[in-house]
Amino acid sequence: MLPLAIYGVAKVVGAIFLILAAKHQVALGLGGHIHIEIPTPASPSYTQTAINWDGQWYATVVRHGYPSKLPIVHGIVAQNQWAFFPLYPTLVKLLMLAVGWAYPLAAVGVSTICGAFAVSLMHTHLARTASRFLATACTASLCAFMSAPILQVAYTESLALLLITLAIRYLDSGQLLRLAGVAVLIALTRQIVIALGIVIVVHALLSRRHWNRTRTVQQLALGAFTIALTWLWPTIAGLYTGRWDAYLVSVNAWRSGNASPEVGAWFRTPGVWESRGLLAFLVIVLVVQAAVVLQRDAALWGLGWRLWVGVYSLFFLVATGPGAGVFRYLLLCGPGLWPFPGLPGSPSRFARLRVLILICWVLVGFSLQWLWVRDFFTITGDPSKGAFP
Repeated sequence: MLPLAIYGVAKVVGAIFLILAAKHQVALGLGGHIHIEIPTPASPSYTQTAINWDGQWYATVVRHGYPSKLPIVHGIVAQNQWAFFPLYPTLVKLLMLAVGWAYPLAAVGVSTICGAFAVSLMHTHLARTASRFLATACTASLCAFMSAPILQVAYTESLALLLITLAIRYLDSGQLLRLAGVAVLIALTRQIVIALGIVIVVHALLSRRHWNRTRTVQQLALGAFTIALTWLWPTIAGLYTGRWDAYLVSVNAWRSGNASPEVGAWFRTPGVWESRGLLAFLVIVLVVQAAVVLQRDAALWGLGWRLWVGVYSLFFLVATGPGAGVFRYLLLCGPGLWPFPGLPGSPSRFARLRVLILICWVLVGFSLQWLWVRDFFTITGDPSKGAFP
């Protein structure tokens, strides 16, 4: 019950932030600078605000599915649904059919429920491998993280976090068939399955708990299979549309002009290295995540989570580019968002100190949450000139 209580309090805080920030949101109608499937008025309600940005695209997927032919405007592929993976909108549509909810409420419901299961499973795993305090600290840090309100809106982070948590659980317990099934679901949720495949391979080489030759070969094969799943959704898109690069050109439709694919964009985007803020952010992320993962006490997370935090941190650096989206990408680091896994629990003065540190960490997180909701997620002006969450 403790992780659900923490999660519930955090979601209430996030909802309050969304409601307050939405008072300054502009009306969003058809034909504007961003894709709108469901128009919303100025100062929208909580559920109306929750379908901002990608939530509008998932609404289009729910209502219309995926186009059999890619839309072409001025000779190039326009933005379309193939850039968005199908599992999340499928779950939303099933909930809508099951209980009769409208899309905004069903989207919030799926995200919130998936997030609740994710934090509960993560807490249980860490309490078993480490301690109750570490599990609680990791759960609270995740729920109070800057972009954690994304877990209760129409985005895939909740579902992705749940599936990654399940994958790590099955990986550490050696349940390879279940892990393979979860890997397929991840491949239909977010383009992060290659990072999981690398984790599975490295885990097989490092793990000594159930080591034997057959087991190692099976896990290495599963790792290769998981990496290959990177092409599952692009292949489906290609077969359905008759164009092998349908997914890639759909994703690239969001990069206008001379923009290039995301891979390596941190190192190739003009102006990045001249921007002290972006450079400082990159250095801080690398240093902090490396320090967290490499410290000896990170072993308390279990090998699976430790590998995931390290590999995924490098993956999102390589596979993404500069932008506000990195704050929500970091959310999938899970327990890595609590950077002090080795805080001592005794004698009593240290126990009180670690609680104080955790409280301060959570308060800082909630403060940044308000800034993220106000400045990134809600739309208070021309969305084409603002930050994209």
